[in-house]
Amino acid sequence: MKLFTILLSLLVVSSCSKSPKENNAAEEKSNTSPVSKTSSGKAEIIEFWQLISQGKVESAIQNANSLVTGVTGESDHFHKPLFKAEGVKETFLVRKNFNKVDAFFWHQAQFFKSFSKEALTSSKDPVETFYDKVVANITLKRDVQDIGSYPFHIWQRGFGAGDRQAWVICELVYQLGGNASIIYLIDSETKVSPHTICEVVYNKKHYVIDIMNKKFLPDTKFTDLTPDKIKEIWSDKPKLHNTFEKAVRLIPSMPIDYTERNQRLNARLGKIIRFGEPPQNRYHFWKGIYPSMDIRFWEYPIRILKNTNFYIDAEK
Repeated sequence: MKLFTILLSLLVVSSCSKSPKENNAAEEKSNTSPVSKTSSGKAEIIEFWQLISQGKVESAIQNANSLVTGVTGESDHFHKPLFKAEGVKETFLVRKNFNKVDAFFWHQAQFFKSFSKEALTSSKDPVETFYDKVVANITLKRDVQDIGSYPFHIWQRGFGAGDRQAWVICELVYQLGGNASIIYLIDSETKVSPHTICEVVYNKKHYVIDIMNKKFLPDTKFTDLTPDKIKEIWSDKPKLHNTFEKAVRLIPSMPIDYTERNQRLNARLGKIIRFGEPPQNRYHFWKGIYPSMDIRFWEYPIRILKNTNFYIDAEK
């Protein structure tokens, strides 16, 4: 894992989203991952993920480049301005070949997928198992600068603010096969977000989760949280009581999910470990449940990419 240890080193800046940016998510049409022109064998799939688990970055990249064909080097019209607004070069989206940036996200996806087996063999609800793990392993450290980090790094360092904690459990549930979203609660007076929670769906069951305040609400949809219910559940947090009405739901897709090459690789590998799934599909999943809610693509995963060593090195 030494190569990945070097790869995962970060130079990042503090960038907690207090007011989620608007984007034209509603223009996105539902889509399926592009299909690779050639079929994959089980041995090839096993080899690819073995290379990732062994930290053989260059070999994994070569393997991916040999597995995927038909990459056009084009990008959806919506994605380009989204990435440009966050200072990420267009080459990230349209590159035909894979690099160390892709390898980091493959490794991260595999890392969180590894928790699934334990969760599924436990007698406890697997989402609750994940909740317990995150509560036990990730805390809020007010005396430490909470630099921007991806879920893998947040887990490794063991601390993070509310949106970082929510992001980790979202990634765990996503790799389990569920659907996950970040919810920024918005103060009706200041118009900024004082706190973040999440809602996930697993096996058609909804959960609202607030890691920081240790609220685990199974069989609960966001719309179940009436004003009276909010006051009851968050009775010790009166400042949050007026923040649910204007809340914004964000889709926590990883940057590589927007790229054609990773969507093709995901299709080629049989979607055993989740990555490279078109973000618009996740958007439409939640929009189908909450048609009147403000739902956007989360720019934060894209924003912190430009400050990571592996992205900077890849773009030289």
